Amino acid sequence: MTQRTDIERVLDLWLADGPNHVPDRVFDDAVAAVYRAPQRSPWRLRWRDLKVSTRFLAAAIAVLAIVAVGVGLTALGPTSNTGASPSPSMAPTPTPTQAAVTDDPSLCQPSDPECTGRLAAGTHSTAAVLAPVRYTVPEGWQKPLDVPGAMNLEADGAPANTIIAVWPDWNIMSQSTCENRPEEGRGRSVEDLLAFLIDHPGLVVSTPERVVLGGLPGVVVDVRRDETWSGPCTNAVNLFTHQGTINDIGWQDISGDRVNRLWLLDGPNGHVTNVAIEAPNSDAFDAFVEIATPVIESFRFQREALCVDTSECTGPLLAGLHHAGPPLEQPFTYVVPDGWVNDWNVPLGYALVPAGATETSEPGIFIFLDVYGSDQTSCTRRPAGGLGRTSADLVAWLGALPDLSITAPEPVVLGGLTGSRVDVSVTSGGPVCSGDYQLWVSDYQPLWWGLTPGHPTRHYLLDLPDRHNVLIVVPAPEADFDALMAIADPIIESFDFTP
Repeated sequence: MTQRTDIERVLDLWLADGPNHVPDRVFDDAVAAVYRAPQRSPWRLRWRDLKVSTRFLAAAIAVLAIVAVGVGLTALGPTSNTGASPSPSMAPTPTPTQAAVTDDPSLCQPSDPECTGRLAAGTHSTAAVLAPVRYTVPEGWQKPLDVPGAMNLEADGAPANTIIAVWPDWNIMSQSTCENRPEEGRGRSVEDLLAFLIDHPGLVVSTPERVVLGGLPGVVVDVRRDETWSGPCTNAVNLFTHQGTINDIGWQDISGDRVNRLWLLDGPNGHVTNVAIEAPNSDAFDAFVEIATPVIESFRFQREALCVDTSECTGPLLAGLHHAGPPLEQPFTYVVPDGWVNDWNVPLGYALVPAGATETSEPGIFIFLDVYGSDQTSCTRRPAGGLGRTSADLVAWLGALPDLSITAPEPVVLGGLTGSRVDVSVTSGGPVCSGDYQLWVSDYQPLWWGLTPGHPTRHYLLDLPDRHNVLIVVPAPEADFDALMAIADPIIESFDFTP
């Protein structure tokens, strides 16, 4: 998404002596708690530089542009001394990894996004919040709230009222009264909300930094209440409300010594998705940032028209775990980064391709069930007579074909299935039909596979209990073969065919 010129102006022209933090607050009809913890000690901060690192993963293939965006957040934040109270102590959280699911029935499992409470380690999804997001947590986290107006995450050992929050579609709240109502004549874009924060005399705001978080572009700032502020609301500054947007009772303010980091992101509805780290004071904030950062870095927001972990959706895929199922007759799960598409799903085949590569002659990962070796005497696309259909039968058949170059078969165990991996390319001659060396056919008549000269193909031939086989093929231009395999292999290695 192109950044707007207004935000360029705000970011380029606004000068600040140093960033500072403040809290934000949301009350939802599902929550009766109040998250305020005023502190008596003065605000004394020593600011580190804000650093946001973006990592790009791209194959050196003209038709393949896969971008994996990670936002480095750990360096952003204050070091503070607020009175004589000791800093909260929380064990460091390791960077979460995909999937470790526990059998503990008391924990919310990744397969149940509607569950609220303690979370099993792994990748979870939201069920109700109007900014749908996928996120990964290690052990020791819980999701106490997931309603249309808010999703909260809390960590074991964190001080009370210390959370990660996701809020959709704020309006700027009234500044003349303490009523929960929108301010007249205010916009709702990232630029509008950022300009409001920067211009407010009761707030101290860090220098905004451009970020991409979970696939959404925007800015991140740290905010706190100026200790000298005296406005219509005692010890607080009104920030945002859901009145006039989704019209729940949710609202957000900054009070006392609370500290917040706010990500203001361009959401798919044209308004703002707000992610926050919120803590009651600077010591709690510093400690919580260390364990909250890996969780926030794992966020992947659902953007318009993205498939989110559903077997019935074809099209662009949200980064993360997906289930391949009906019409495909053999279910399996897989994990993809940003930039991949489920191009087709039919009873005996499934296709994963990079965005922009939608033809089988272009790079991608193609899965076929119960294939036959193709008859080599004609272009009729019929099974070769007398050929078995186990992985060993098919690998031996490939090795005997005179016009192919085949690497030595490597035994593999993939997704719970056993078989072999080989790389195959056309050397010369052979039954080239419509430009392809015809190799595999299927009982599902529209499906067949041929090798294009100059495009070697990696083959995984696996034995499938109660059926015959699974064939996974990954073609690429010869000059780019290794580059594509480096990107495709992690996706293939994530395949799981176990029930």
